[in-house]
Amino acid sequence: MVALVMFSMGCNVELKKFWYHIKRPWGILVGFLCQFGIMPLTAFLLSLVFDVLPVQAVVVLIMGCCPGGTASNIMAYWVDGDMDLR
Repeated sequence: MVALVMFSMGCNVELKKFWYHIKRPWGILVGFLCQFGIMPLTAFLLSLVFDVLPVQAVVVLIMGCCPGGTASNIMAYWVDGDMDLR
């Protein structure tokens, strides 16, 4: 089901908009910075603040490094978001 949803979202990508984002990659760079920088750091800090067990801290850190689910893609599609950045 996840593959079907992701494939159908990819069918909405317009080649002109895709090349625009490749030529001006600020949105892509901000997304990478947030996903692989801010999210893991936030997860690490939350595990320190709440003083969880070490094994729970590892789980929180792994979840902080994982990308979001397909629900965000569906919501962005419903509100006519920029699907080319997904």
